[in-house]
Amino acid sequence: MRLRPLFLVSGLTLCGCITAHRPALVEAEPSLVFPSSFVSSTVGAAEGKTYELDGAMLRALSLATTDFLPPTTPSTPCWDRPESHRYRILREQDVIFIRIDEDPAACGRQVPALHSGAKYAIHADGRLLRRILDGEPEPGLKDGSGEDDTGEEAAPG
Repeated sequence: MRLRPLFLVSGLTLCGCITAHRPALVEAEPSLVFPSSFVSSTVGAAEGKTYELDGAMLRALSLATTDFLPPTTPSTPCWDRPESHRYRILREQDVIFIRIDEDPAACGRQVPALHSGAKYAIHADGRLLRRILDGEPEPGLKDGSGEDDTGEEAAPG
């Protein structure tokens, strides 16, 4: 008899730990290579300019943001909010490439946190083709090699 209130209180406490379920995105093309121009050339938003995103690009950006960041609540810290990040979008035919990086200035910081970004490749129909979180190894790159590595061995000495 005395355990019944304990079970009731424990059950109610555990209900507060349940979070909203978001379905995990499954990669369809893990071998897809991100274009090298994706990182270097950008056009920033300028005051008084009009920019147009079609529905497929907006959906891809929304999918990437929802996958990368936790759901926003009043207690979500600044660095986990969508408005505290920078987004780069490149469309090549039916593939939309998205790069998400933390914007430290949005939260009053000087430098971003380590491994605070991600790259996504999303098909125009909404399928996730590839996801690489910062700090994860990229398949196909040798250990210690970067994107600018020519693959040539250096002469000894």
